[in-house]
Amino acid sequence: MDVFFEHFKTLESLCETIEKREVNAVYQGARLSSQNRNSSESSWYGSKSFEESNDLIRNGYKEPLDQLKKELVKLNKQNRADRKQPILSVTGTSVDVPRSLMGLPKSMYKRENSPIKKKTIHLMYGFSAVGTTKPRDLIKGGTMFLSLVNSLEKQGYRVKIDIMRCTTSSTTNAIGYTCTLKEYNQGLNLLKLCYPLVHPSMLRRTSFRWCETLPNLKDPLYRNTYGATLYIRLGQNSNKEREFLRTNNILKKDIYYCNVYEAMDCKTVDELARKMDLVK
Repeated sequence: MDVFFEHFKTLESLCETIEKREVNAVYQGARLSSQNRNSSESSWYGSKSFEESNDLIRNGYKEPLDQLKKELVKLNKQNRADRKQPILSVTGTSVDVPRSLMGLPKSMYKRENSPIKKKTIHLMYGFSAVGTTKPRDLIKGGTMFLSLVNSLEKQGYRVKIDIMRCTTSSTTNAIGYTCTLKEYNQGLNLLKLCYPLVHPSMLRRTSFRWCETLPNLKDPLYRNTYGATLYIRLGQNSNKEREFLRTNNILKKDIYYCNVYEAMDCKTVDELARKMDLVK
């Protein structure tokens, strides 16, 4: 199978690229799905227009934040419970008054701060889904993945996040792109990440526009369907999908991957972590 992939270092780079490119030969004169303004179909897209989706990229998608913040509160409570308690010693930063009045030698509190090794994890999220997938399921899958990222960051991991979109028109070719949303050294900006990871328009406007403007795209089968998802083409087998991505050097050895179908089927972050082999 011939495979063509592009990589974008940032979401901004992806957006600038698809806005500058001309519509390719396959989509010349076609009804461009990314530009659809039919109000009756806006719920499928999650936005009324391509321009609205771009506004969400720039300003952030706020709707899933309440749910994520609730999980943040739970994690913070767990973290506080897990913090090391101060120990009694001959020297320290504060005094235990009753012990001091009794003349006991160990009457000072001190905290032992052992050096923390920075842990890193590289995650990739495949958000391609068939057209019959309901927007709420796309939102559910993306929210679950983002909750996993949030949980890992709260546990002290530095997480790098890539997203991946891959489609095929037949068994002979595949096209797609990857985009880095967050580097290890960047803070976790939930508002910025919600659109590319959770919003249906990331798939149904931004990614469709990428396909419409991909230079040298020649296969006319993409014109009406925008291609079949790799997961579906491979018999809805996530392991075969991972094998394909690794064989074509898209999924590196040290990257943990899941697709939207795996994420939307999980009820807890722990369940998704197990599916991705983050825990055994």
